[in-house]
Amino acid sequence: MKKHCQSCGMPLEQDPEKWGTELDGTHSIKYCSLCYMSGEFIWKDCTLEEMIQIVDKATKKMWLPEAHRKIALAAIPKLERWNWK
Repeated sequence: MKKHCQSCGMPLEQDPEKWGTELDGTHSIKYCSLCYMSGEFIWKDCTLEEMIQIVDKATKKMWLPEAHRKIALAAIPKLERWNWK
């Protein structure tokens, strides 16, 4: 099972270069480097709707098929960042 960023859904796989960092500099196992750095979200005030728009734009640039984009976008509301209480 692939691990995905719990903010944007990007696959993290085994590449630490894609992982965000915690405050102490260690790699985050939950968040990617595009979303999380030094223990904080890069877009601190980003809403779920804004993240969906960001990911939609990025997946279009990557020329992902429409079906794959829909799956990726549908998964975002289920990620940990958007479901913590």
